[in-house]
Amino acid sequence: MYGPNFTDNKWLEVFSSNIEDILKKYEVKKLELVDLIFIPVLQGDHFYCLCFHMRTEKVELIDNSGVEAEFDAKYEELPKTLWRILILFLKKTLKTKKKCFKQMETSIIERKTMEWRTVNNGVDCGVFTMLHMETYRRKTP
Repeated sequence: MYGPNFTDNKWLEVFSSNIEDILKKYEVKKLELVDLIFIPVLQGDHFYCLCFHMRTEKVELIDNSGVEAEFDAKYEELPKTLWRILILFLKKTLKTKKKCFKQMETSIIERKTMEWRTVNNGVDCGVFTMLHMETYRRKTP
């Protein structure tokens, strides 16, 4: 779905269409009241999840894979691109200019540390991703 020829405008068009369908389906009337936005990601044959904290401006990547690698080598540009497009969507959609956009734009994607990561299980990442979104507990500041 993505590649070097995909512009931010094309990304935003596809993203907006998808997220607007979800917001309508779940009858979300005010996006301003949403605390967390989860975006499940399929990259290659691996699922993981991005969690955007709308109140604290943090971005977390939640992945069951315990395989150690440099962030950019492992995830490439996809998480950063989704993050950038989400911010563009929020700027376009929300009427009030939120202070968090500036902070969110300069934040760092933090890979959430979990003691039960797996190294040898390469087939259940989709199930793990669904469970992450379902049972997520954020640390309160």
